[in-house]
Amino acid sequence: MADKTNNGIASGSLCGRNGSIECGTCICTDKIFDAVKIKECLEDLKVHLTLEGQDAVDRANNIRAKSAEILKACISVSEVAFNRGYYSVSIRYYFRITFEACIPGGRAVEFQGIAVYDKNLVLFGGEGGVSMFTSDITGESFCECNNILDGTVNTPKAVLEVASPVVLDVKVAEKSYNYGCCCCCCDQIPEYIVNCVNGELTDDNGTKNLYITLGIFSIVRMQRPACLMIHASDYCIPDKDSGALGDSTASPCDIFNNMCFPVSEFCPPAPPCCHDTSIKPCKPNGNVQGSTTGNCGCSSNSRCNG
Repeated sequence: MADKTNNGIASGSLCGRNGSIECGTCICTDKIFDAVKIKECLEDLKVHLTLEGQDAVDRANNIRAKSAEILKACISVSEVAFNRGYYSVSIRYYFRITFEACIPGGRAVEFQGIAVYDKNLVLFGGEGGVSMFTSDITGESFCECNNILDGTVNTPKAVLEVASPVVLDVKVAEKSYNYGCCCCCCDQIPEYIVNCVNGELTDDNGTKNLYITLGIFSIVRMQRPACLMIHASDYCIPDKDSGALGDSTASPCDIFNNMCFPVSEFCPPAPPCCHDTSIKPCKPNGNVQGSTTGNCGCSSNSRCNG
């Protein structure tokens, strides 16, 4: 049992000390143990094509990529042997790329394809071997014990954030050449990915392969559930009232009058020295105090000050 003071508050609590309403509140959330940002060029990924796409590639004079998107990123986590607390993260990206091909006769043909890329990295995820169970959200009787199979070992989970891929290059090569990067054949691509393009994928038809180079920016985090003590002042109740902006009966002028003036749209950004506290402030004439050379360009009489 927790040790308590005379006022009934646990001695480990931050609540009520020195007459303050600030309290220490315990929350359960996902704590980040490790994270990495990745800027990567995926060069010459083989594009898996449909029969119509393969025919267009074989006949085309020129091909360009119109768009690229990530359909799915499959992530798996496994422990690294002989290195406790570290985990191997395997990510498989599935990209859908839309192309446009120029066919002899002055015709343009649009088609789609699938590219696959595998990424592996090692991150620290901490240690923990407890099993976790949660109650059934339906609130049914405990006699049924619907969560008996929900116990999972407290292993960390990998979280991926990735921006839309940037198309950098498109190439066509004869199938006889051992060229490009290919992680799998079309038979290994899940059906729900294949259904995202118009037609059935094929690797055996045609005479040419299509390759694409993509640039991606991503962040991978390793996190696990943790209970943390945080400072809290009170329950968060919104302090903004619904004004004219949320009133369907307000006139257009009332809504406009409640909008802030967009000062930043009329003023060019100030030089870095005007915001950098490590640089000495400017005199009214724009010169840096204590300096005999240079001009930081921030004028005290600028019409956009303040």
